[in-house]
Amino acid sequence: MKHLKKFNENNEFKEDLKDICLEFEDMDWSIDMAHYGKSIPSRILKFMGAPKDEYEYDFIIAVNQTKLITRWIDIKDIIYRIKEYMGDRLLGIGIYSDTSSARNINRGTLDLSDDQIVSKVTITYKSL
Repeated sequence: MKHLKKFNENNEFKEDLKDICLEFEDMDWSIDMAHYGKSIPSRILKFMGAPKDEYEYDFIIAVNQTKLITRWIDIKDIIYRIKEYMGDRLLGIGIYSDTSSARNINRGTLDLSDDQIVSKVTITYKSL
């Protein structure tokens, strides 16, 4: 019974995240939600500052599939809503652009300029 409750909580959590991520899809971004288990690559764990094999991990990847330019100000509210909803389960948020390397929010605030172009976002979080 305990496993069923955990399964239901995790499914509800994922459904809520999908609802928030619909805003990315409204801007023609593609969304991929997947489960890493404990096999998350060590370079990603190092980037996030997360301990290896302590958790099972899930992630969301949002990618701009359009020719339209998306600026940080266009998606900032979505990212911070996701960050707030995840709470302690959040491990890291990577912001990627064509002109700079990844920037990691990792529970802190991100100091991107509003005009920074964003082409991809990765969000990694602990599974239940």
